[in-house]
Amino acid sequence: TIRYELNRSSLVTLTIYNARGAEIRTITSNSQPAGINEIRWNAKSNAGNSVASGVYYYRLKAGKEARSGKMILLR
Repeated sequence: TIRYELNRSSLVTLTIYNARGAEIRTITSNSQPAGINEIRWNAKSNAGNSVASGVYYYRLKAGKEARSGKMILLR
């Protein structure tokens, strides 16, 4: 679960990458309301396949701002 706070309503894009930098999944690309929001990744790729345990990175873009983070997936 990725939790974030928006100061105002914005178009939000959340993309997951593997440790090599390859895009695994774009979870959302839509407008989100101001305030605290959260998005849950079900550990599946864009093709719908389950991904392996390991280190993954996300990039969250909201309007003109962007943030990155690191996640560890354990199965």
